[in-house]
This record gives sequence, structure tokens and C-alpha cells, in this order.
Amino acid sequence: MNDKKIKEQLQQENIIVPESLQPEQMRKKLEQHKEANTTFSSLHPTHAVNWKKRMGQLAATVVIFLGCMQGFKLIQQQGATLLKAPNNSLHKMNTSTQEQSYEKAYKKLNSYNTASLENKQDQYADQAKDTTSSQKQTSNSTNVRTDGVDEGDFVKTDGNYIYAFRNSYDTNTVSKVEIFQADNTNPKKVSSISLADFKGFSITDMYIKDDKLLLIGQQSDLSKKDIKRIYESDGGNFENYQANSWSDSYGCLYKDVAVAKKAAINTNTIYTRTIIYNVSNKEHPILETSTFQDGTLEETRMVENVLYVISSRSFSPDKINKREPATYIPQVCGQVLNERDVYVEEKETGCNYTVLSSYDVTQKKYIDQKADYGNSNMLYMGKENLYILSMQNEYLTKDSTNTDAMQQEHIVKYSYTNGSMNRMASGTVNGYIFNDYCVDEQNGYLRVVTTYYNTDGIPKNGLFVLDSNLKQVGSIKGLAKNETIYSARFTGDMSYFVTYRNTDPLFTVDLSDPENPVLMGALKLPGHSDYLHPVTDTLLLGIGEETTSNGTTVGLKLSLYDISNPKKVKEISKKVLKNYDDTEVLYNPNALYINTEKKEFGFCVESYGKGTKDYGGYDYLLYNYDEAKGLTLKAKNVLIKDNTGYQELQARGFRIENDFYIVSVAEKIKAMCVKE
Repeated sequence: MNDKKIKEQLQQENIIVPESLQPEQMRKKLEQHKEANTTFSSLHPTHAVNWKKRMGQLAATVVIFLGCMQGFKLIQQQGATLLKAPNNSLHKMNTSTQEQSYEKAYKKLNSYNTASLENKQDQYADQAKDTTSSQKQTSNSTNVRTDGVDEGDFVKTDGNYIYAFRNSYDTNTVSKVEIFQADNTNPKKVSSISLADFKGFSITDMYIKDDKLLLIGQQSDLSKKDIKRIYESDGGNFENYQANSWSDSYGCLYKDVAVAKKAAINTNTIYTRTIIYNVSNKEHPILETSTFQDGTLEETRMVENVLYVISSRSFSPDKINKREPATYIPQVCGQVLNERDVYVEEKETGCNYTVLSSYDVTQKKYIDQKADYGNSNMLYMGKENLYILSMQNEYLTKDSTNTDAMQQEHIVKYSYTNGSMNRMASGTVNGYIFNDYCVDEQNGYLRVVTTYYNTDGIPKNGLFVLDSNLKQVGSIKGLAKNETIYSARFTGDMSYFVTYRNTDPLFTVDLSDPENPVLMGALKLPGHSDYLHPVTDTLLLGIGEETTSNGTTVGLKLSLYDISNPKKVKEISKKVLKNYDDTEVLYNPNALYINTEKKEFGFCVESYGKGTKDYGGYDYLLYNYDEAKGLTLKAKNVLIKDNTGYQELQARGFRIENDFYIVSVAEKIKAMCVKE
């Protein structure tokens, strides 16, 4: 096929070919390689094989754009997509050190096989955990944990347009993303993106970065396109095996085990998928890239143009094969991780990996990927390091070296720089961590607030300080017996945290000397604050529930604390919202809108209803805060007045310039500009 015909077909297929892959450029590259003086015999045997493979891929690239040959990895058929495999996808390792990671992983998983589980059933069960990921949101419309570290949510804005997604949970509709043009009257829907082509894909997080719209979620199986490109990258013939090996049944990709091994895909695997659209033309979004990694989605973060994805991958011990790393080592984009990127600690138990990947959205390529043997309960990401936390049970005996706790949090520290991730240290603290707001890093120290139980079964609370190597250097223990942590917040050298049983003690701790933290005070109030947010240097906002003396909830509670004197923290304003029973802010801080310039915050509230004719509903509330005036209601917007259909509604509020917008998602996506 000549150059002219190649160009004509590319145009017909609406494929955008980079200049470097134009037929003229490809011919030049091939001629240059033909004339190269380096011979295969002069290369290391392994390098020679890899060099030949790359030459074959180079020669086949032009034809791949026409869909007629095998060998080019990761081409997405919809849109003009080039997916780049992990930078270490060639994983034939030569050193004994690198071999040890695979060896250790295999031995650990094999120790849990069917034959050896008879005496380990209780231990194995203890490792089970809820892998449900918490939905988080981010952008200038999102309340995030760390400045500069964005978090995904179902609503985003770029300042001119609003993006919102709705997942489908029935067979009659599909998941979709809608784009609205913001104005000061009524937002206009300009386009809608249907995800019907991604079978079983459920969106969890969304980001907007320049003209890139990122959708991250889970998928129960891979598409035929995914499998085709992975299979052909290994030299297979997709058309020949498709008729005999393909199954569309839920959770089963292959009937032919040999094909599954060759394609390096494990059956019955949940995948975490990232889909990227180009939205430079808001009316006509274009699918640009789709990629995936093993495991259940745990967390995502975005720093500048790099997306970090954390997933949890489990393996069946009785189905592993030592000669087939794909049966016991996680994969990113269908490629088994390199041994140098797999970490296995001797004390780790269970059958899970935590899989970490970093992806450059601008360059459309993976930067780094890691697999850490062990569970992951949550992620805390500071400005320089990220921390993976997992709860572990420890059964105390009379001769136990740890007499303080029946649980421990295992912490793994990774540095991250422009997507490059390096494992720095690991350590433990007693107890369990309520959420990532109970963890904070400053000046090389990690500060952690936990609730722990010892052999007496009585909950206690403590604050622990760890150095850069995650070794404990300071602590305060034994606080608030018979109570548990409900919320925490760190601001500079100060820590504030709330415990609760029937009253709400707000503890204040001075951390200016990390090795000698000092308890400054404890303010006891009815109810509890589930979320704390510093709104000024001297004011702390609390959102939670009001309770009676016997613990009965009577409504939502807003508190404004004066923290100017850490020894004498006082509540200067309080609002009890007796007509409302719940708000997403109690378990997802991203649901809170807060604007420190305008001294305002907002959130969606729900009423359960009070009788047979009162079905409850949803409102959006906007408050002002002021040191002198306290908390004042600024605006109220009714979202669902009579919830006879028992809709589950989520809503986000945010400003674009001086206009306030509310986006709600229930049976439909609604965007509105509201007057205060």
C-alpha cells in the first residue's frame, strides 16, 4: 500500500497520526536502522531480543493504524488513541535481587493455598477488609485535604463550564457525563458523554485538567478492544482465538487458560480504569485515551498534570503458578510489574497488593508503577510524600511485647516527585485511624491520632509522632477512655481532635516540640463534630450531630470555636438544625463548599421525614461565619421538597466569580444558578 492510500485511509478512519509516525518519517526511520553499523551479535543476548522486538514494532506501526497487523501495543479504537505501556513493561530480570521480590511474593501467597489453610483460617479471615472506596471530589469546586493535591468528585468546574457525572445502576440507562455552560441565569447543557461502550464501568472520581476530562472507576471485565491489543502485543492472533475463547459472561474473559496466560490477564479480576476525553470543543468531546490497572479502586489524587491511582489487588493462593508471574503479580495496562517495583515485607500477611501508578495526562504515558504486598485502608498524600495505611490485628498475650493495642496501623511511606515514586520507609502505630484527616506531615514528622484497645477491651485514644523513618519519637496516650475518635485536624504546630461517647471533648495538642507533644486543653460539649475545618488562624468550624445526655441524636450541629488561646478553646457560636437528619459532610469532607474570602460555607442536608405524609427531602444551606456575629444562615435552596420517590441525592455548591451554583445528582443531573 503506497503512501497516498495510507493517508486516504487514515483520513477515512478519522485518526490523527503524530508527525513522527507519518509514512514518510517511518520510511526514514527504517532506512536509518537498516544502515546502522551495530550488529545483533555485538549486543547482549537479552538486549538483542529486545532490540529486534522494538524494530518489529517500529516496522509494523504504520500498518497498525489501518487495523491490519499485530504488534503495536495499546491502541484505543474510538478516537485517535495511543496508550503508552508502563515504562518498565519489559520485565525479564537478570539480577538475583530483582528475582527475590517475585520469589517472596510467591512464597507468601503459596502459604495461603488450600492445602495449608486448615490451621490458618482465622488468620486469613482477619486480613479481609472492606475495599469500598470513598468517593472524593476536587478542583476549585472541591474541598481538598492538602493544598495543591486535587481529589476526584462527581462535579468539577474549569471556571467557565461545569462537569457532572451520573452512574447507571440499571439495564435501561448508561453512565454519563454532562457538560454545562455557566452563566448567571440558567446553566445551559452543551453536550453529554455516554459511556455505553465501557461495559460494567462505574465512575468514582472525575478531574478536569486544562482540556482533559478524566474519569476513573471500576470495571468488572475488560472490553474486547483491551484484550485484542494486549493479546496482539504478545504476538497472538486475536481473530483466530476469539471464536473459540471469548466469553461475554460476567467476570469471565477466557475459557482458554493458555490464551489467558499469553495475554497476561487474570480471569475474574476487577479492574480500575481511567478514561480521558479531550474537551477543547465542549460540544463535541473526543475520547482520547483509556487505560487500566489491576484491582479495586481505592483512591486517586492529582498533582499538576500527574494522576495517581491506588488500587487493591487480591490473588487466589490455590491458583498461582510460580512460572507464570501474571498469576501472583499485579499488572498495569496488561503488563506484569517489574520485579524492582514489587515490595514484599516479611511480616506482611494476607493475599493482597496495593497497586500504585502515576500517569502523565499531558504526555499520555505512565511515569511509574509500584506494587506493595499488603492491604490498604486509606491514603494520605502530603505535599512531598504519600502514605498507605492498613489496619492489622495483633492478638495480645501475657508475654506480648506490645501491651498497648490489639490493633495496629501499618504505614508505608513513598516519596513522589513529578510522578516518580520511591519507597522510603514503613512503620506502625497502635490503634486504628479514623480517616486521613487524622494523619498529617510537617517538617519531616508524621503526626497520627488513633483509637486503640488493649486486653481490657476499653477504648483509649492517643497521638503519636513518627520521624522520617517512621520510628515513634513522641506520644500522648490514654486519652478519653471509653470514647473513640470522630474527627481531627492539624494546623501547623497544633492538633485538634474530637472524641465521643455522650459528650464531645475537643482536645488541643501543642506539637511545636515533636518529641514532646503537650496536651493544652479539652473542651467538653454535647454531641460531636464529625468534621473540623480551620476557617481563620483563630476560628475552627465543626460540623456534626447534636445529642442529648443519653446519646440520642436530635439534629445536625454547627459549631464555631475560638482557638486563639489553645489552653482555653471556647465555642462562640452554635446552630442546631433539628429539621435535618444527615449530611454527606459527616463522612465525606469534599461535600463541603467553603470560601474563606467571603467567609461562607455551604452543604446539602437531608430530612428523613416525620410521619406517613412527610417523606422528607433535600435542601442546600449557605452560611456565613464571623467572629462577632457567629454563624448566620445566608441562603436556603430546596432541592427535593417531597421525596416520595426516596431518591438518593448528592449535591455540590461552588462559586464562579460572584454567581453561586448548585449541581445535584439523583435520577437526573441538574445545574442551577441561585440567588442568595
